[in-house]
Amino acid sequence: MTEKLLSLATVAIHPGQNSAGKANNSKPLTASAEKARRLKKACEDMESLFVHQLIKEMRATIPKSDLFGKSHAQDIYTGMLDGRLAQEIAQNRGLGLSAMLMRQLGAIEPPGGDGDR
Repeated sequence: MTEKLLSLATVAIHPGQNSAGKANNSKPLTASAEKARRLKKACEDMESLFVHQLIKEMRATIPKSDLFGKSHAQDIYTGMLDGRLAQEIAQNRGLGLSAMLMRQLGAIEPPGGDGDR
């Protein structure tokens, strides 16, 4: 089951799919494919949060300049920039944390039996 989940999770979602994970031709995903897609998304989100926190802490070590002044808008923009940068890093191989989480969480069998076998 673990190999099946990992192989399904590594397959990229085709551009012809909508945000619900279903193809535009109304052909629903199988339960295991949907589960793998949701697991991959959750792992990428976790890595994104971790990377965002790293970037935020690294930015805090940089001395502030008075050249442009200090504004709340600049703080908001910087936070949004860091968040987007963290998402891009996590979605494009990142630090490897999401892959490690996929291996660990994909190996966990749901309680109650062999659902996908």
